[in-house]
Amino acid sequence: MYLKLISINQVQVSVIIADSMDANKRIICKMNGGDTVIARAPAKFYISFVSEAKDGSKFFLSSYYSE
Repeated sequence: MYLKLISINQVQVSVIIADSMDANKRIICKMNGGDTVIARAPAKFYISFVSEAKDGSKFFLSSYYSE
């Protein structure tokens, strides 16, 4: 599974890659516009978006699966 963060504007993006939300083994990373992360099954992406602006923020992402 691939997750690409196409662009961000005044947003902090964090991604946890793990089998479940409460898994002991997990990868945590910050993402910037243009970054791509990859996870192998059965791992999943848990994504957090935090706005840095008072009047709105923007983000664009794409996600796809490939065998």
